[in-house]
Amino acid sequence: MYKSKEIRWFIHSENKTISRWFAKQGLKFNTNIARKDYYLVALDYDDIIPKLREGKIEIKHRIGTSEILLLTSNAEGYFEKFVKWSFKLDSKDGVFEEITNINKYATEWVEVYKERMGVKLAKGNNGIIKIYDIKALIDNGCQIEYTRIKVKDKVRYSFNLEWFGDEFLNLESSFISEIVGDSVLKLEDSMGYGRFLKIVNS
Repeated sequence: MYKSKEIRWFIHSENKTISRWFAKQGLKFNTNIARKDYYLVALDYDDIIPKLREGKIEIKHRIGTSEILLLTSNAEGYFEKFVKWSFKLDSKDGVFEEITNINKYATEWVEVYKERMGVKLAKGNNGIIKIYDIKALIDNGCQIEYTRIKVKDKVRYSFNLEWFGDEFLNLESSFISEIVGDSVLKLEDSMGYGRFLKIVNS
């Protein structure tokens, strides 16, 4: 179990400014291994988000009240706190097979195809923010992801920042501006996967 703090946006078309920033880090959508996650959308609420991912079940529980956070003058979103659990599933689990391959529970679980680019940020010895590979083992920092998503033939893009560890990593608005440029990230487009999937799956 671990805790995180996140802010996320879902947008309809690719943001070329954000894509160019990731390209400078040597990352592109088509150079990463895509994956399929399966989210339980049959719940009446969106503060608990179960999903199946690569042989595991992961559960995110949103806690507390969402706060409105202004990252830059043109990037505003909901800052949310989560508790996460992850459990490895039995490879012979019949229900897992029915959800992910046989599609027996298609009205309850939705498949989300993801092509993801991501990095981790952490404070170096000199106090300057350093950029690391997303797989790097870091105790405290912030993970930044940009993901191309396909849900039932609908393509969307997700940009998010996820803070992890006991020490909150403060990111200056000037650093965020390097990533998003003059892009407008609207409050109305900021939400977690639970709410997003209820909208796009309706």
